Amino acid sequence: MATNVMQARHKITEAQFFYGQMTEARDAPDHITFYLSAFLTAARSVRDYIGSETHANTALKAWWDQQTIHLEPIVAYFDTRRNYEVHLEIKKGKASPDPVQQNVNVALTERVRVSESITIQVTRTDGTVEPPITYADPPSPPLPDLPATITRSYVFQDYPTGPIDVFTACHHYLLRLKRFVEEAERVV
Repeated sequence: MATNVMQARHKITEAQFFYGQMTEARDAPDHITFYLSAFLTAARSVRDYIGSETHANTALKAWWDQQTIHLEPIVAYFDTRRNYEVHLEIKKGKASPDPVQQNVNVALTERVRVSESITIQVTRTDGTVEPPITYADPPSPPLPDLPATITRSYVFQDYPTGPIDVFTACHHYLLRLKRFVEEAERVV
């Protein structure tokens, strides 16, 4: 198997590593963007390595010339993201727009104790008022406080078909790149 095609397989593994790091860093938004940047670079390199092998392998060149993977929406989106991250940000000194919107949901749960009690006071027909009698539930022990639940989600707001979960999009992109490499491996 051609060396660069094997290197493409290695880049898939590298992209998977950074994807795994992203999924583990859900509570660290800065880390998500760091790992996303590394993911984008490793994933984009997959096609570069295979393309660089076409000069030495006519069968691979013929296969390569028939490929339209770059036109697929998910691939085109990630290419654009990666190109902006690497080229425009560095060359023109512009900060890239943050492609990831973080949504934070905080759920607070309060415990409320309900107890029943009833007070009866009898007033006789002659006007005599009996002392009140109260029936109540015995006091219960205090309940411990419940911690707040914080959930974060990360969304590509600028995805062509509408907002999409970052992890779902990256996963689908990885699957597509894996199929691409498998196809190239069958050719070489």
